[in-house]
Amino acid sequence: MRRPAAFDQVLLAVFTALTAALALVLAAVALRPSLATSLPQDLRRHVDSGAWETILLLAALGVAAFLCYWLPRRRQVRPFPVVAGAALSLLAVTLAMAAYWGCSGRQAPFWTALHWTMALFVGNVMEPFGSSASCPAPMPLALQTARIAALATTFGVAAALVSVFRAQWDRLRARVARSVLLVTGIGDDALRLLERLAAHRPFGTSIVVLERDPAHPNIASARALGALVVLGDPAASEQLGVLLRDGRNLRAAYLLGERSSANIEVASRIVELVRGRGGRDGTVPRLVVRIDDPWQAEDWRRRHVVDAPAVFSDTIGVFQVTARELLNHALRVRADRLVLIGSSALTLALLDELAQHRREEAEFSAPSSLDVVVVDPEAAELLADHELHQSRYGNVGLTGPTGAGFEGSPASATVVGQLVAGCERPLVVDTREPSSSSLRAAERLAARLPACQVLVWTDDEQGIADEALMGNLRAFGLTLLADGKLPEDGWERIARRQHERHVAADPDPTGTAPGRRPWPELSDFYRQSNLRQIATTMKIAHHAGRSWTRPAASSTGASPLSDAEIDALAHHEHEAWRHYLFTNGWRYGPDRSDHRLRHPNLLDWSSLDDEARLKARDGVRNSFALLATLGYHPFPVADPSAASPEPTGTDLRPFRRIGRVRAKRQDQPWSWTSASGHQMSGEAGDWLVTGEDGGQWSIRDADLRRTYTHVADDVWERSGAVRARPGRPGEVVETQEGPTVVRHTDWVVEDELQHRWVVPDAQFRASYTDRQGRERP
Repeated sequence: MRRPAAFDQVLLAVFTALTAALALVLAAVALRPSLATSLPQDLRRHVDSGAWETILLLAALGVAAFLCYWLPRRRQVRPFPVVAGAALSLLAVTLAMAAYWGCSGRQAPFWTALHWTMALFVGNVMEPFGSSASCPAPMPLALQTARIAALATTFGVAAALVSVFRAQWDRLRARVARSVLLVTGIGDDALRLLERLAAHRPFGTSIVVLERDPAHPNIASARALGALVVLGDPAASEQLGVLLRDGRNLRAAYLLGERSSANIEVASRIVELVRGRGGRDGTVPRLVVRIDDPWQAEDWRRRHVVDAPAVFSDTIGVFQVTARELLNHALRVRADRLVLIGSSALTLALLDELAQHRREEAEFSAPSSLDVVVVDPEAAELLADHELHQSRYGNVGLTGPTGAGFEGSPASATVVGQLVAGCERPLVVDTREPSSSSLRAAERLAARLPACQVLVWTDDEQGIADEALMGNLRAFGLTLLADGKLPEDGWERIARRQHERHVAADPDPTGTAPGRRPWPELSDFYRQSNLRQIATTMKIAHHAGRSWTRPAASSTGASPLSDAEIDALAHHEHEAWRHYLFTNGWRYGPDRSDHRLRHPNLLDWSSLDDEARLKARDGVRNSFALLATLGYHPFPVADPSAASPEPTGTDLRPFRRIGRVRAKRQDQPWSWTSASGHQMSGEAGDWLVTGEDGGQWSIRDADLRRTYTHVADDVWERSGAVRARPGRPGEVVETQEGPTVVRHTDWVVEDELQHRWVVPDAQFRASYTDRQGRERP
């Protein structure tokens, strides 16, 4: 039960008063040595020069007073080192001035005493005692105490300065970092994950920990791993914007706090920050959110497919990662039957992981002999929940005899013994939350079934323990590291499978093609390319009217895409792929060369030959087939027949870029005022573009080369496709140069990467035409 605040205040006042009273007694005796003779004999010996116990008592009272101040406020941002330093300084000055006051001789008493007092803070001690009757020997107890307090102040201030400068230095380094891997939440389980992130961070990337609690015990450990620790509120949009330079230097964010709701709040801030801006090197930031509940995690992941391609949003959680480690262990030991005892969230996560594993087995490898049985009084209800959860996304769960539940006692060794009878390598996992009763039941099972390996959940472990508790009994605990490695999130899992399918269909017999290396050996460029393709496929399907979760009010199943939809999606995917290669230095070449960064298909969609377009369409079909295999099905969000054949006034419509401009690359940041009167800014390396009507704007180098074709000198021709709609007067559009307010007759234009900008009507009429070449209405 928490103590009332008034009690804390009373304790603080009592200990502060006792400390001050004892200090004043010592100061008075030092100032007037004759006072000691008037004290009773029992008290006199406590103020003598050799009374070390008095110094110890004064120190204890001072520490108690500080703890009474610090403990109730330790979670607040307060200058605790400054408070402690000020108290010690006051104590040292008071005692030393009193001790030195009568020892100045013919010198000025105040200034001499002050000078000698200040010398204490650098370790110099003046000893004039015994020189006169007013300055008797030996050194008074007050000065001995003052000397200790002064040195403690000096070292404390030095430590505080180091801490303050370290915090400010970390903040400065984080703000100027070119690439940032952001981490929030540094509990003990997250700290292990941070250790692996630090060991595998890409070159040139800084790990930045944004922590709310300045007294968090793991801050020092995070810094020891090489992380920059910045104190502040992770959910504060303004602070995130400053730290991440409005999202431009964000490479990845791992939100690892134990409260899922807080992590989701920070995730929404980051998505809004990054959307419409994108990385300058074409890399899409990764956003990994800790949501421990497996159902909530899967729902959030699918709903946030729409965040791509601005950011790859995914989830991890202790149940999800622990379930994956347990399943990997079962496969390593080649278990032929897996018995799950209990009906916890971990049981559900294991069932979902098993269902996913079977879907992948059906596509990529021979099925294993592993089957699963759930033992719990609520086993039937648990399996029904599992099937319901899987059907929500168009999948089939663990149906059939391998998914049968058993209505029995979870701790019955007899029941479990019957279930594993006849199995060669049975594995029993007790998924009930840790307790002394579950541990005793696991010990009983292990003792009665010596040929069966038993795993029991305890609070003492993270992951599966290396050593057995006894014989065939091993402990495991919740973890964020799968087999001691960084967990593979959902999108990376799909991207890896896509790469493996591609390599199997088009192997490289020479072993020299960098894009067909095994996934662990694949460069970051090709890994990001696979991730980009999956994210773009899911994003453009969303724009085409598909959802990756079954609509709540619909019983319609997932349906295949039409040829027209495939064609439109292939066009968008080609433009996204073209942009990614351009931003990473690739250029058009008649023959492909991975070493020279040349590709024959780096052309506008309209310039591709039939073979290249067919390859793009097949790529989209293959991506959708793979997603379906892995449990992601596109559901129609509405009846297609109910859709209007013509877009409404606020819908984005397809247009082509036309016309020529002049462009000059800038070597310094600059700003200018747009036609609508808004202050805009460009960065060094961006291009200053001048249109045929004299209007000017900025564009990034990668975007210029993606959307314009160089003609000669500073002349560039506009190419590619966009979508546009009439703007709503007064609406605010977040552009890459800054927010812009739409005026009457302005148009809002969006490219395939969701970058948006505002174009006046006259400029839009001169610069864009619809796909069929008709005049704009």
